[in-house]
Amino acid sequence: MADENENKPDENETLNEEKKNISIKGVSRNLYNRVMNIARDSGKTLGEITDDAYSSLVSTVDGAINVSKAFVEGAKKGSSKIIENIKNLELTRKDLSDIGQRVTIRNVDHLMLKDMSDLEFNSGINLIIHVNELEYEDTIKKSSILLKSKFVDHINLIKSKSQLPTTEVVGLSREGQRKS
Repeated sequence: MADENENKPDENETLNEEKKNISIKGVSRNLYNRVMNIARDSGKTLGEITDDAYSSLVSTVDGAINVSKAFVEGAKKGSSKIIENIKNLELTRKDLSDIGQRVTIRNVDHLMLKDMSDLEFNSGINLIIHVNELEYEDTIKKSSILLKSKFVDHINLIKSKSQLPTTEVVGLSREGQRKS
């Protein structure tokens, strides 16, 4: 067992091989004195304090880079494509699916939204801005349209073909006349 310990390098030797004397130019005398006081008060060497500071700095920068990358990726996913300056535009769920990203629609004279559900509208449309006339099918809630519309002159509901009534109810008025 004693032979095993003799062949192993001492932990301090390994650390000494990894560390070198480094001279750093341009450190202000005031900052150097403050770091020396921190080292003295903590019972560590100036090298240990400096090593800790460098480790903290590198960790902070690495963390900031990761946060920045995540922010940029999130911003790309959250941004929308712009469809603009069109006289007449009919937009369907298939169109939104083909675009593959949320859209902002602006400066359109006549916009018709059809063949899409309220969920598809809300997930596919970011904003509708400066539209003279907007027509939408009753598969989309009016409140959804209103919340995403800015500077729209006319908003009109149109019946979707899939929700046409199958029977007509005819009743009689109090006077016995037929009413529909």
